[in-house]
Amino acid sequence: MSSAIARPGISQGAYPERVEAPRSGLDRVVDRVSEWLKPSRPGVADLESFAKRVEQARQLLREESEAQLEERTEKLRAALFREGVDGDLAVDGFALISEQSRRVLGMEPYRVQIMAGYAMLRGMMAEMQTGEGKTLTATLPTCCAALAGMPVHVITVNDYLVERDAELMRPLYEKLGLSVGVVLDSDTEIETRRAAYRAEIT
Repeated sequence: MSSAIARPGISQGAYPERVEAPRSGLDRVVDRVSEWLKPSRPGVADLESFAKRVEQARQLLREESEAQLEERTEKLRAALFREGVDGDLAVDGFALISEQSRRVLGMEPYRVQIMAGYAMLRGMMAEMQTGEGKTLTATLPTCCAALAGMPVHVITVNDYLVERDAELMRPLYEKLGLSVGVVLDSDTEIETRRAAYRAEIT
């Protein structure tokens, strides 16, 4: 492949940055069944109830030592990997991420940020006003999904914000044992881009 920037399209395919295995007929059947079985989307009252549970759970984590939180992170990662990001595990995940954010970044998510983060984790879009803390909000579903073993892409509008947000939040991601890759428009080497996409959070 040439040194031109790899972009999705007819000539280079949907995901030129990675080598894809062909999908079988069974994969397509599973995709359709999964779509039919998707749970309903939570309403505002559900989001608020979830946020209150997270706030209560994170209060209990304040007294725990770093070693205890690290052990809790490993147990949570295994549970999320086995069972997915729903219910009580999502509450535990958001509480742990919030507490580590407070310790590592000096920033603790507010209720509105927890609500927006949970909406995103459930596949919804969340609109937030300027100054409501979108960057911190995004760490909640990002870390929770990545801990569950899902490859996560965080997308923003330009290279400056990509680099800034990745570096701002990197200490939190790494504290949780998650690898981070950055993809910029100026990165023209295909292997550089592929390496970034191999990270748990891109």
